[in-house]
Amino acid sequence: MEKAYLPSVMADTLLLVRKLAKNSKIDVITEVEEPIPLLSIDRERIKQVFLNLFLNAIQAMDKGGTLSVKIFRVKAEDSMIAKDSVRTMISDTGRGIDPEDLPYIFDPFFSRRSSGCGLGLAIAHNIITEHKGRINVVSIPGEGSTFYFDIPIDQGEEIIKT
Repeated sequence: MEKAYLPSVMADTLLLVRKLAKNSKIDVITEVEEPIPLLSIDRERIKQVFLNLFLNAIQAMDKGGTLSVKIFRVKAEDSMIAKDSVRTMISDTGRGIDPEDLPYIFDPFFSRRSSGCGLGLAIAHNIITEHKGRINVVSIPGEGSTFYFDIPIDQGEEIIKT
Protein backbone atom coordinates (compact mmCIF):
# COMPACT_ATOMS: atom_id res chain seq x y z
CA MET A 1 0.00 0.00 0.00
CA GLU A 2 1.14 3.50 -0.78
CA LYS A 3 -0.37 6.96 -0.86
CA ALA A 4 -1.64 7.52 -4.39
CA TYR A 5 -3.86 9.86 -6.34
CA LEU A 6 -6.78 7.76 -7.64
CA PRO A 7 -7.46 9.92 -10.73
CA SER A 8 -3.89 9.31 -11.95
CA VAL A 9 -4.34 5.54 -11.49
CA MET A 10 -7.56 5.78 -13.52
CA ALA A 11 -5.84 7.84 -16.24
CA ASP A 12 -2.92 5.40 -16.46
CA THR A 13 -5.37 2.52 -16.90
CA LEU A 14 -7.43 4.38 -19.51
CA LEU A 15 -4.28 4.68 -21.63
CA LEU A 16 -4.36 0.88 -21.95
CA VAL A 17 -7.90 0.78 -23.36
CA ARG A 18 -8.27 4.07 -25.28
CA LYS A 19 -7.35 2.55 -28.64
CA LEU A 20 -9.75 -0.37 -28.10
CA ALA A 21 -12.49 2.10 -27.15
CA LYS A 22 -11.79 4.26 -30.20
CA ASN A 23 -11.80 1.24 -32.52
CA SER A 24 -15.12 0.18 -30.95
CA LYS A 25 -16.63 3.65 -31.58
CA ILE A 26 -16.80 4.38 -27.86
CA ASP A 27 -16.34 7.91 -26.53
CA VAL A 28 -14.54 8.14 -23.20
CA ILE A 29 -15.51 10.94 -20.80
CA THR A 30 -13.76 11.53 -17.48
CA GLU A 31 -14.66 13.90 -14.68
CA VAL A 32 -12.80 14.49 -11.42
CA GLU A 33 -14.38 16.69 -8.74
CA GLU A 34 -11.40 18.18 -6.92
CA PRO A 35 -10.07 18.14 -4.31
CA ILE A 36 -9.37 14.41 -4.16
CA PRO A 37 -7.17 13.26 -1.27
CA LEU A 38 -4.39 10.74 -1.64
CA LEU A 39 -5.55 7.23 -0.70
CA SER A 40 -3.68 4.29 0.80
CA ILE A 41 -3.94 1.83 -2.09
CA ASP A 42 -2.07 -0.82 -3.99
CA ARG A 43 -1.81 1.01 -7.34
CA GLU A 44 -1.40 -2.15 -9.43
CA ARG A 45 -4.37 -3.89 -7.81
CA ILE A 46 -6.59 -0.81 -8.28
CA LYS A 47 -5.43 -0.62 -11.92
CA GLN A 48 -6.71 -4.19 -12.26
CA VAL A 49 -10.13 -3.06 -10.95
CA PHE A 50 -10.25 -0.21 -13.46
CA LEU A 51 -9.08 -2.46 -16.29
CA ASN A 52 -11.69 -5.14 -15.55
CA LEU A 53 -14.50 -2.58 -15.35
CA PHE A 54 -13.36 -0.71 -18.48
CA LEU A 55 -13.09 -3.92 -20.52
CA ASN A 56 -16.52 -5.12 -19.36
CA ALA A 57 -18.02 -1.76 -20.31
CA ILE A 58 -16.40 -1.82 -23.76
CA GLN A 59 -17.59 -5.39 -24.36
CA ALA A 60 -21.13 -4.38 -23.37
CA MET A 61 -21.19 -1.70 -26.09
CA ASP A 62 -20.83 -3.75 -29.26
CA LYS A 63 -22.45 -0.97 -31.33
CA GLY A 64 -20.41 1.86 -29.83
CA GLY A 65 -21.46 4.25 -27.10
CA THR A 66 -20.07 6.22 -24.19
CA LEU A 67 -17.86 5.15 -21.32
CA SER A 68 -17.97 7.69 -18.48
CA VAL A 69 -15.75 7.77 -15.42
CA LYS A 70 -16.36 10.13 -12.51
CA ILE A 71 -14.33 10.40 -9.30
CA PHE A 72 -15.50 12.47 -6.33
CA ARG A 73 -15.61 12.61 -2.54
CA VAL A 74 -18.56 11.35 -0.52
CA LYS A 75 -19.29 12.03 3.13
CA ALA A 76 -19.64 9.12 5.54
CA GLU A 77 -23.45 9.39 5.56
CA ASP A 78 -23.55 8.98 1.76
CA SER A 79 -20.86 6.32 1.50
CA MET A 80 -21.52 2.60 1.18
CA ILE A 81 -18.97 2.02 3.96
CA ALA A 82 -20.14 4.73 6.40
CA LYS A 83 -16.76 6.54 6.20
CA ASP A 84 -15.60 9.58 4.28
CA SER A 85 -14.63 8.06 0.94
CA VAL A 86 -13.63 8.63 -2.63
CA ARG A 87 -16.25 7.24 -5.01
CA THR A 88 -15.55 6.13 -8.56
CA MET A 89 -18.44 5.67 -10.99
CA ILE A 90 -17.89 3.86 -14.29
CA SER A 91 -20.90 4.02 -16.61
CA ASP A 92 -21.55 2.60 -20.04
CA THR A 93 -24.37 2.88 -22.55
CA GLY A 94 -24.29 -0.82 -23.33
CA ARG A 95 -26.81 -3.62 -23.15
CA GLY A 96 -27.08 -3.66 -19.37
CA ILE A 97 -27.38 -6.64 -17.04
CA ASP A 98 -30.49 -8.75 -16.69
CA PRO A 99 -32.10 -8.23 -13.25
CA GLU A 100 -32.02 -11.97 -12.50
CA ASP A 101 -28.23 -11.97 -13.05
CA LEU A 102 -27.44 -9.01 -10.76
CA PRO A 103 -27.16 -11.06 -7.52
CA TYR A 104 -24.46 -13.25 -9.10
CA ILE A 105 -22.23 -10.88 -11.08
CA PHE A 106 -19.52 -10.70 -8.38
CA ASP A 107 -19.46 -14.50 -7.98
CA PRO A 108 -16.41 -16.30 -9.40
CA PHE A 109 -17.01 -18.01 -12.75
CA PHE A 110 -20.40 -16.37 -13.36
CA SER A 111 -20.60 -15.13 -16.93
CA ARG A 112 -23.22 -14.88 -19.67
CA ARG A 113 -20.57 -14.30 -22.36
CA SER A 114 -19.44 -17.38 -24.22
CA SER A 115 -15.88 -16.03 -24.23
CA GLY A 116 -15.96 -14.89 -20.58
CA CYS A 117 -14.49 -16.76 -17.64
CA GLY A 118 -16.45 -14.84 -15.01
CA LEU A 119 -13.48 -13.74 -12.94
CA GLY A 120 -13.14 -10.02 -13.76
CA LEU A 121 -15.90 -8.75 -11.47
CA ALA A 122 -15.07 -11.27 -8.73
CA ILE A 123 -11.46 -10.06 -8.77
CA ALA A 124 -12.57 -6.40 -8.73
CA HIS A 125 -14.87 -7.13 -5.78
CA ASN A 126 -12.07 -8.84 -3.84
CA ILE A 127 -9.60 -6.02 -4.48
CA ILE A 128 -12.02 -3.31 -3.38
CA THR A 129 -12.89 -5.35 -0.27
CA GLU A 130 -9.16 -5.72 0.51
CA HIS A 131 -8.99 -1.91 0.42
CA LYS A 132 -11.79 -1.75 3.03
CA GLY A 133 -14.12 -0.48 0.33
CA ARG A 134 -17.30 -1.61 -1.33
CA ILE A 135 -18.42 -2.02 -4.95
CA ASN A 136 -21.94 -2.10 -6.36
CA VAL A 137 -23.81 -1.76 -9.64
CA VAL A 138 -26.99 -0.25 -11.04
CA SER A 139 -28.04 -1.56 -14.43
CA ILE A 140 -30.96 -1.09 -16.78
CA PRO A 141 -31.26 -3.66 -19.57
CA GLY A 142 -30.93 -1.97 -22.95
CA GLU A 143 -29.61 1.28 -21.42
CA GLY A 144 -26.37 0.42 -19.67
CA SER A 145 -24.69 -0.12 -16.33
CA THR A 146 -22.97 1.96 -13.69
CA PHE A 147 -20.45 0.31 -11.42
CA TYR A 148 -19.40 2.36 -8.44
CA PHE A 149 -16.97 1.78 -5.63
CA ASP A 150 -16.00 3.63 -2.48
CA ILE A 151 -12.50 3.57 -0.98
CA PRO A 152 -12.15 5.11 2.48
CA ILE A 153 -10.15 8.26 3.07
CA ASP A 154 -7.53 7.72 5.77
CA GLN A 155 -8.38 9.40 9.04
CA GLY A 156 -5.86 11.83 10.47
CA GLU A 157 -3.61 13.86 8.23
CA GLU A 158 -5.25 14.28 4.86
CA ILE A 159 -3.01 15.07 1.90
CA ILE A 160 -4.87 16.55 -1.03
CA LYS A 161 -3.56 16.75 -4.56
CA THR A 162 -5.18 19.36 -6.78
